[in-house]
Amino acid sequence: MTISAAAQAAARRVQEAADTRLRSVQRRQQAGVEQRLPALLRRPMAPDDPVLWMELDLTALYTDQPGRLDEREHGRASTAITAAAQMWAFTKARHQPTRTDTPTAFGTTLAGITAARPNAHDELTRALNTDTLHMLLPRLRSLLRDIDRLDFALLAHDLYLWQLPGGPRHVGQQWVAHYTRARAARTPRTSNSRTASADPTAHPAPESTH
Repeated sequence: MTISAAAQAAARRVQEAADTRLRSVQRRQQAGVEQRLPALLRRPMAPDDPVLWMELDLTALYTDQPGRLDEREHGRASTAITAAAQMWAFTKARHQPTRTDTPTAFGTTLAGITAARPNAHDELTRALNTDTLHMLLPRLRSLLRDIDRLDFALLAHDLYLWQLPGGPRHVGQQWVAHYTRARAARTPRTSNSRTASADPTAHPAPESTH
């Protein structure tokens, strides 16, 4: 099932709200004036718990901008931001928005994890074999336990889409694409390709039709 343009726009609003809130909490934590909220987020509470929504103060989701979220969308958005914030608090990693020079998207980060921890590849497979946040989040916590930075706002974006019909497949495809691309970039070229090209009996690779 295709994710609609409206859903994609809502997910971007979730990402913006999550980024604003996480930057604020992170600054306050680093200044030593915010310890209570991270401790609360580390408690074993469901991300749709209204206590967490209230403590996170997700007022940024309530705006009069065009395309404002309806009540159902707001519930998904609040759950996604809370789940991402819980992941931030659990890992104690830095929230760092992804950039070209410092890619911190989920799939790209996983490529670095599997390079250091090969069994993480199997953990990712198990995470992708889920279709609810309730099943997904514990597996993500296991995957991300050793990271030092991640774009948690982009994770909130993805977790919002995950809750939609067809969302797990769509998000999973995006994660695997980023993961595979990043792994390929990390893998040094070997001499196999040079050997094959020098071998007169080797068959040329077919050209891509895409």
